Amino acid sequence: MEMQENKKSVACVVNLHGGPVRYVGEVNFRNHRSGRAKCDTRVITALVSQFTPNGFVIGADSLRCDMHGKVVTDDAVKLYSTNHPGFAAAYGFTGCTAIECAGQRPMLNILEVANHVAADLARVPCDGPEEYVEDFCQDLAYRIADASIGVVLPSQSEFMRAMFVGYHQHRPVRLQVVFPTVNGVLQVPRLTELIEAPGAFCIASGSRVVWSDLSQVAFQPETLQEAVDFVRAYIVRCIENTSDPDCAIIGGHPQIATVTEQGFDWISRP
Repeated sequence: MEMQENKKSVACVVNLHGGPVRYVGEVNFRNHRSGRAKCDTRVITALVSQFTPNGFVIGADSLRCDMHGKVVTDDAVKLYSTNHPGFAAAYGFTGCTAIECAGQRPMLNILEVANHVAADLARVPCDGPEEYVEDFCQDLAYRIADASIGVVLPSQSEFMRAMFVGYHQHRPVRLQVVFPTVNGVLQVPRLTELIEAPGAFCIASGSRVVWSDLSQVAFQPETLQEAVDFVRAYIVRCIENTSDPDCAIIGGHPQIATVTEQGFDWISRP
């Protein structure tokens, strides 16, 4: 990738394991432990975003595997629109986004649950992106907790992470939320990032090796196309770098979307 001579290289933030800043709210979970769960950590393993003066670019890979590492599809949908009239945004997840329970209990697909949450919230006015994301994540956490009663979830500081990029009243913002588990119980979602007009390339999940290579030519893009090209380059490198353990289950092809004040638009569909 070549930089144009009039571009200035900038420091970029890699956010792979963000720490908590504040609690979003209180959630009282009742999780009666009668069984353990297998969690699919292979649904999203590359999730990145970049901001430009014209809008956001968000991208992901498209590989999805089952609990045993077998490829289910290389065309998995991993990016979604909020479809909210007051908060034009895209979101994606990384981490445990599917829970396989023992016995005859059906697998819980957290991405499908999140889509239902977004559809419900699309009919509810919001005063700002923080309120929308807090409502979204708290509602999602409640639904996960209800659906996983009797299941002991793996204890992880980041059971799942969500990233939102979009606009509210001409205000561009990126937010990230972590869903932790402790002693097998889903905890209160934590807002770990809230940045207006973020200038740095953001990696919510991906390869440190690939970023180390590409960071040498990273710059602040001025157009959506420049950002699309860089996001695509990062994801393609992750897909092709099979020797990197972080890239072992990144695959398929890049899916990329833009978010402007006019809304969500696909550049490369899954």
